[in-house]
Amino acid sequence: MAEEKRVGLHWFRKNLRLHDNPALCEAIKGSSDLLAVYILPPFIPDGNISANRWNFLIECLEDLDNGLRSLGSQLLVVQGYPAQVIPKLLQNLQINKLTFETESEPFGKQRDAVITHLAESAGVKVVSCTSHSLYDIEQVIKANDNKAPVFFGDFLDVISTIGPPEPPVESVNKHMVSSLVHGGDSFKDFNIPLVEDLGIEKSKVTCRGTWHGGETEALKKLDAVFQEVFDSF
Repeated sequence: MAEEKRVGLHWFRKNLRLHDNPALCEAIKGSSDLLAVYILPPFIPDGNISANRWNFLIECLEDLDNGLRSLGSQLLVVQGYPAQVIPKLLQNLQINKLTFETESEPFGKQRDAVITHLAESAGVKVVSCTSHSLYDIEQVIKANDNKAPVFFGDFLDVISTIGPPEPPVESVNKHMVSSLVHGGDSFKDFNIPLVEDLGIEKSKVTCRGTWHGGETEALKKLDAVFQEVFDSF
């Protein structure tokens, strides 16, 4: 009897990285197939966000896709509203588990409650993990008599009762995903768009020689800072 196929879908949002990504690790656990998605807005507002910021995001997505492809997977990029896109993906791709980072902002929490309801109603397991902040914000508020600390000193007092933040989880690597099956060339329609595809004039992107998006570049800068600190001793 063939083993049941279990497909995990990770929804990338703020944390466009493979290292210390608990929700991504949860997508891998118990899955025989791993898919990853990033959802762009259905339309790009003209002037509300600069061309440089859109270019930075596209570079982040390209770097993330390169990282996933090095592991045998890839990033699926879709334009639309999450409440419409996610249910279609869950059904069309026969997803068993949906994972994403825990949101702390009111709009995001409301959106995630809707997505969770839709997914669980379809029989899909939903797992969210704190990863955009060092501490679980809900835990901090609960430890402060269900009130948000107003001053930094108050925050330090609260976290002193909680203890240190959770250590980083293992970076996603080939060993973790070697047994998984991936979509391959079946997702050509979900490729990362160019900034021009979003209706943004390429001439307005002026930061390419200064700022580069992506986890790879961020880790290089972090290593350089650490090296500078070590060299100062």
